[in-house]
Amino acid sequence: MQFAKLVAEQMRTSLPALYDQGPAVSTYDMTRLWISFARQYLSASEVLHGRDSPLILPWIQISGHAMECSLKSFLCASGERVPRDHDLVVLLDVAQRVGLVIEDKDTAMLVHLNHLYSRGMHTPTRYKARFPSDRWEFIGGTIPEQDFLKRIVQDICNQAVGVNERNRVK
Repeated sequence: MQFAKLVAEQMRTSLPALYDQGPAVSTYDMTRLWISFARQYLSASEVLHGRDSPLILPWIQISGHAMECSLKSFLCASGERVPRDHDLVVLLDVAQRVGLVIEDKDTAMLVHLNHLYSRGMHTPTRYKARFPSDRWEFIGGTIPEQDFLKRIVQDICNQAVGVNERNRVK
């Protein structure tokens, strides 16, 4: 156990110097990275969903992360600071304030996904698909269809691409 602590401490003290050596990533490129992450996690969610015996909790986690990355791609493209927050409702609220267009039914789906991915609607428990709770509580809820989720993530990413390209030419 002591060895693990020693290695961790050495890494904590030596790695920050590595980050100071590289140039900052432009907003344009950072947006493209967020979009790439969103699309990769969306592809992974399709693989998990397509199994004969779906892995529901990992699928929710991966799907939620795809949605989170797509929302963060839009925020980045819009010049907003990308928050270190996983709450899809919070991210959607900020994205809509800076111009994201999303239908009401898609917002409702995102709220249901968020219930399992990040923050429950009726309990203080967070990350229901990621960790077990120490209290007996209702975990379920509406689980979005894969095609519905895919369309929303792709739409948000496409809007981010449009904003990113418009801002690049300015």
